[in-house]
Amino acid sequence: MTQAAKASITLAAAVALYACLIASVQADEREIVLYDGFGASRFLLEGRVIEADGERPEAESDTWFANLKRTLGRLVNDEQEKVPLRVTLGNGAWPAVTDEEGYFRVEARAPVDARSGWQEITVISERGDARATGAVLLVPEENRLGLISDLDDTILVSDVTDKSQLLRNTLLVNYAQRQPVAGTAAFYTRLARRNPRPEAAPIFYLSASPRQLHTGIQAFLDRNRFPRGVLITRKVTNDHTSDPLLDQVRYKTARIEQLLVALPQVKFVLIGDDGERDPEIYDNIRRQYPDRIEAVWIRKVSRDPARAVHSGQRDLAEALSGTPQGTRRAR
Repeated sequence: MTQAAKASITLAAAVALYACLIASVQADEREIVLYDGFGASRFLLEGRVIEADGERPEAESDTWFANLKRTLGRLVNDEQEKVPLRVTLGNGAWPAVTDEEGYFRVEARAPVDARSGWQEITVISERGDARATGAVLLVPEENRLGLISDLDDTILVSDVTDKSQLLRNTLLVNYAQRQPVAGTAAFYTRLARRNPRPEAAPIFYLSASPRQLHTGIQAFLDRNRFPRGVLITRKVTNDHTSDPLLDQVRYKTARIEQLLVALPQVKFVLIGDDGERDPEIYDNIRRQYPDRIEAVWIRKVSRDPARAVHSGQRDLAEALSGTPQGTRRAR
């Protein structure tokens, strides 16, 4: 059995134990969790309705036990199905209903009064017992350079190649205690500034972590001053709407292709690491869409001296060392 499989089984056992411990606990209020949306003339927004748990924010002073309890609590949600919702953006409004896992999705044409850039979006339950405000990035037509970045061991130190350490980081260390890869936030900010409107740059953080950890990851990005972007996490459910649980290649490829279709005017920079399959995924994307990929940067973390290096992929350390990479604006 591989280390990854053992780590997955250990995590599943921990989650199952926690579920048994809280099975009799009932929450009184609903919570709408929103994941930032994106688009241009059309937009996509997803979210979930669960029972509120009153979770307090993560802190650097938290103990490993508090971190474990919080993480398992995030992984075990009491989802709310068949909840009617109303989604509003500008003068537009759309109905939505949660599925068996509590998820909902709205994909629609942006209203004519919606300006480009980051726009506020509101979701309210028809019963009036839950409300949430989120954001949608409507990418300006003039912004032509985008960024798609992996998280673990690309911008967040995770030790992916050591599965036992990875599991420890996931369960026992919170995102306020996690360390960023030095220099990545500044490099991403420089890339964003190559657009005429850098505050609305099409930046996407693509994580293989489950959506239950979305809030913590977003707090990490904000805390470490990464440029504002759309965080994409893995949707894990018991039905056909689930993202692939163990097939990282299929999951990331599908998400990247979704972005290429949604933003046809944008050329992307792809950034990842060689701890798992980012080099192979990015190489395949670049071969299939050569006109859509400007550059590929890979952080070297693999301990395998024979790890393949794909043509056209550059060492991220070059960019982080301050080597000039150009400051021209995307055209």
